[in-house]
Amino acid sequence: MNTAYKRFYVAALAILLALSAYPLIHGVRILIAALQHGMIQPEDYARYVVPYAALSFAVIVVMALQPLLWKLKERLRLPVFTLSALGIFTAVEFGMENIKVDNSAGVLPLLGGHPALKTDIWQWASCAISPGALRQLRVSPDGMYYVGGVAAYKIHYF
Repeated sequence: MNTAYKRFYVAALAILLALSAYPLIHGVRILIAALQHGMIQPEDYARYVVPYAALSFAVIVVMALQPLLWKLKERLRLPVFTLSALGIFTAVEFGMENIKVDNSAGVLPLLGGHPALKTDIWQWASCAISPGALRQLRVSPDGMYYVGGVAAYKIHYF
């Protein structure tokens, strides 16, 4: 690796880290709170950090591995880069969406006093809910489910 490439690589990685500071800091903060207490408090939950933290982490890891991945055959580079980033994003996003948010105080009244909700449901409940979607909301002992396969909130969210 020549000196100009090393400088470019380090500068690009530093810029990515600087641009990703907000979601990464809050993502780590949420993760630490979840590991310490088993769930996070509603006021500690930064609603839009979850997908951005996962996205930032995936891009930074793939960027950090770029010199290693660049040694692959040319025709394999793009698929390996893409699948690596997608796999990392999916794993981190799935993990973060399963973090529980403490709702024992009934902070989200439409969800009642359900004591712990996944961040996935918390995000959905924090979005604008149409009366039709509200009628489909059901609580079970395991968590909250939206009935009828209405995934509009996921499309809006992602």
